[in-house]
Amino acid sequence: MTEEEINQLMSVTDGTIQGLLGVSDSNQEKQERFNYLIATRKSDKRTAASSLELIQIPKSDWAIVECVGVISAGVTALDDKQSVKPNALMQLKVKTSVPWEMGGSIENTQMPRIEFYPLGDMTAEEYKSELWIPIKTEKR
Repeated sequence: MTEEEINQLMSVTDGTIQGLLGVSDSNQEKQERFNYLIATRKSDKRTAASSLELIQIPKSDWAIVECVGVISAGVTALDDKQSVKPNALMQLKVKTSVPWEMGGSIENTQMPRIEFYPLGDMTAEEYKSELWIPIKTEKR
């Protein structure tokens, strides 16, 4: 994402989220391709540029897992043999990718996981980001 695209996105934010969101559908059980979007919460009073896509995420309960550590600007694999060192959030996602249960709740795989990247130095060892996992209560 370019600086211009980030500025475009931040120009429509409602200010409740001080950073960017990574929205991923990689937790869905059956999918043909992986979708990933950079997002923010849009203000109702601001008009988005035509280059931005507006999506609605239904209300949900969320399990929020804090991640502390370096987050690289991005990972680009040139080929299958390229070694990629997972950043702190990527490592956290791997640990939470199995069917997840806590206190009678399970992951709602019909909704995207969200990564929250607060404004700050993403290369700092103490940088804090979050993984938001949509949950639903199991019916017993």
